[in-house]
Amino acid sequence: MKYDEIISHLGDFGPYQRRIYLLLSFPIFCSAWHLLVQVFLAGGSDHWCAESDWANTDCPFDWNTTAVECEEIKKYASIPVSSDGSFSKCTKYNVSGLTFDSNGYDGSANETIACDEGWIYDRSQYKTTIITDFDLVCDRKSLPEIAQAVNFAGIMVGSFVLGILADKIGRFYTLYISIISASLFGTLTVFSNSFWMYTTLRFFVGAANYGCITIAFVAATELIGPSKRVFAGVAIQLFFALGFMALAGLGSLIRKWRYLQLTISLVPLLNLLSMPFIPESPRWLLSQNKTTEAMKIIKKISDVNGVPLPKHDDITDDDDDVTVQYTTLDLLRRPILTVRLLTMMFVWFVHTMVYYGLALSAADFGVNIYLSFFLAGLVELPAYTITGFSMELIGRRLATFILMMIGGSMCVLMPFTPLGVIRTCIAMVGKFGVSASFALVYVWAVEIFPTPLRGNSLGLCTLASQSGGIFSPLIILLGAHWAPFPFVVFGGLTIMAGFMALLLPETKGQLMPETIADAEALGRQVHISADFKRFLIVFFS
Repeated sequence: MKYDEIISHLGDFGPYQRRIYLLLSFPIFCSAWHLLVQVFLAGGSDHWCAESDWANTDCPFDWNTTAVECEEIKKYASIPVSSDGSFSKCTKYNVSGLTFDSNGYDGSANETIACDEGWIYDRSQYKTTIITDFDLVCDRKSLPEIAQAVNFAGIMVGSFVLGILADKIGRFYTLYISIISASLFGTLTVFSNSFWMYTTLRFFVGAANYGCITIAFVAATELIGPSKRVFAGVAIQLFFALGFMALAGLGSLIRKWRYLQLTISLVPLLNLLSMPFIPESPRWLLSQNKTTEAMKIIKKISDVNGVPLPKHDDITDDDDDVTVQYTTLDLLRRPILTVRLLTMMFVWFVHTMVYYGLALSAADFGVNIYLSFFLAGLVELPAYTITGFSMELIGRRLATFILMMIGGSMCVLMPFTPLGVIRTCIAMVGKFGVSASFALVYVWAVEIFPTPLRGNSLGLCTLASQSGGIFSPLIILLGAHWAPFPFVVFGGLTIMAGFMALLLPETKGQLMPETIADAEALGRQVHISADFKRFLIVFFS
């Protein structure tokens, strides 16, 4: 009897699995914070050149102005104003040697120079950010996007290292190493005294944060039987969405970036309280030929769920290659699995690029940043809910295709709509499609690859995924040359990836592959017409 059959006998999603599932959902909840927090850490604010010569000069008494009005007058006198009424952010009038005193200022300065004494920032929304602390404006304004790209590069490295580690030492140890490391480097980030120190530490935060997401996801789904795996695999991502939404609240309440960073670094340490209750994955233990340890956990599942074990003689593993140590090279030697891996890597690449492209652009939709960010998280709740139903109704492949078409088309349309409610609504529909299909392909990838290579395969998918994350902020930068460009690229690639997803095998109703042979057998009997017919019946009924 194979592992999936044992779990089905004991209860696909019984009381024991539900307890572990909830405990493993909290690392995923917290992981959203480190991934998305730079929206607030690097929040943009209005700024203009500082002028030290007039810093301590008051307006004449007979002008009858308040302190705020006086500062505004000095601003008009020292900062050029463009035709649209906005102040220059990077130049000022050369007022050196000119006084602003009781005789007033005659406005004789007309020579403009670059800001040479720093900047003054509008702190009405953000008290401090990395932009205000490190002066990331003007010729340094692209550096926040570079920092975000470096963070995604860290996740890319983490996906490779921790993916291998999870297959070598197990899901349990890899998960808690990740949680502790992310909190450690996140806390050290608080003490950054330069942009490059901040960026370096964000690299290591990203690397560690990978394990808090993917390893927790794998550990949770490997305990659950086939009939509930889709539901559980999608539903656990609701906790990521809740973390997304919670970050909007934290960002609104904590307007100083160092305090916000410290908060999101220390709270995840509560996950350590779950260590005595989280088991190693029995599926991984069986793949390592650690049958005795696996049986102890299976026995506990049996006891808690109140279902007796099958006869001991029936619990065997007669697939020799499950216990063999495999590497990524073994996967690449098999053409069928190689094509599937490369296709899934591209699909993940596009999803991450577009998902974070939309999330990082929340401030550009024309509504309050905290509201738009909260809505971007909120829309994921119905997205993940509909994912579970669509996967069971029409299958993984067709559901992915339809959702990616929705997301891609909205991305292309969005930049050609006016700022405000209309653009925000279109962006949220696009976010809905991309989020739903992203949740789907997470589950799909787990179901496509065999147990001995699942960690490596998901690691490579995440490697490709975070490559998309690296490109996402860099593509957004190109919007300075043509504003619609980033979203036209995002939308076009999403549509292309949707068509490529049709190349992957349908796994609806299939057992999770335990061996390489099982994985290669997937998709050999595909009923595309039946799935499509079922979709048409439901759609038009």
